[in-house]
Amino acid sequence: MRTWLYQTLINAPTLQAVLEATDLSERVFQGESLDTNQIIKPFLVYTIGNSTSEHLSDYHTANRQFFTIFVHDQPADYTKIDDVVKVVKTLLVGAGDKASHMMIIRHLETSRDLDDQTMNTILRYIRFQAIMEE
Repeated sequence: MRTWLYQTLINAPTLQAVLEATDLSERVFQGESLDTNQIIKPFLVYTIGNSTSEHLSDYHTANRQFFTIFVHDQPADYTKIDDVVKVVKTLLVGAGDKASHMMIIRHLETSRDLDDQTMNTILRYIRFQAIMEE
């Protein structure tokens, strides 16, 4: 799923347009991989969360894989962040990928307006859940 998510984000023309970027690999990062706040803004950071078994039966391995995408921008106007959130939700909600054993992605929540003093950004996060089958 991790590879699928990254590839989906960096290869999305709609995301490229809203971020006004030619190379999205310079704007999309896996969590914990940032070591500087000198990144072109806006940018996205994704983290893969816990996986929870559905316990449907001993033979059915369905689980829920949670993940979060953080959308960062320069202070203090959230308009661009709101636009990016809409694009990301459109890209991911309802998506699936048989090769990644992903049946469907659901949107769980979008955060309130936040700020990150370390990265010197404003941000919102979007939480998703992927229904997986192994």
